Amino acid sequence: MNNYNWTISALDCKVNENGLSNVIESIHWRYGNQMVDTYGVISLPAPSPESFTDFDSITKEMVITWLDSIFSKKNPIETTDENAEVVYEEFSKLELMQKDLDSRIELQNNPITVTKYL
Repeated sequence: MNNYNWTISALDCKVNENGLSNVIESIHWRYGNQMVDTYGVISLPAPSPESFTDFDSITKEMVITWLDSIFSKKNPIETTDENAEVVYEEFSKLELMQKDLDSRIELQNNPITVTKYL
């Protein structure tokens, strides 16, 4: 398996929300390595005043921990059967991203198609 890292591109903040300042509402991120990466934006729920961390105290490592936590969850699979046992997704979003990146590297190293010119 390849090693991948998070890059935090930007943080969108609300200037004021419920008496709090610079409240992070979304994270612009990249995940990958020098060969391949994927990117996106994820929204965060509004913080509670009790657990709020002042923006000036936020570190890159904290934001990466948040991303790891969000993307590592395996969500329950929805069903209409109220009596069914709760079944969770086989892979987390983080695992699926890693598999996709691994596949893209494999195709770079062992292409199945090539472009030829006359």
